[in-house]
Amino acid sequence: MAIERGGRNAVALTLFGGVDDVMLPHGLRLSGYGQAGLVGLKRRDAFVDALVRVERPLGARLRLGAALWGGAQPGAARLDAGPQLALRLGRMRIAAEWRQRIAGRARPGSGPALSLGADF
Repeated sequence: MAIERGGRNAVALTLFGGVDDVMLPHGLRLSGYGQAGLVGLKRRDAFVDALVRVERPLGARLRLGAALWGGAQPGAARLDAGPQLALRLGRMRIAAEWRQRIAGRARPGSGPALSLGADF
């Protein structure tokens, strides 16, 4: 749905999937997701994004780990890597991250990020 002039009203089709808390050796845990889709019937724009994260629990709710984040759409793409410290509160998650851009030119550049999320 277009929010401002220059925006676009179009049908979108998205496929997505992921895993959470897959046990790995040495007490590590793997989580990740990926999604890809198309926007528009007449003028189609494809997009993709994904996350892969490996963490070690530091107690019941705190986790320390590293992740790869990536995404692409027409005119913009990037791949980031970096450490993160996350706090899980029930189904909610808040993470302090450093995202080092390792490929692509999408802005902003490398730097800190604060992510909020909720699990299903």
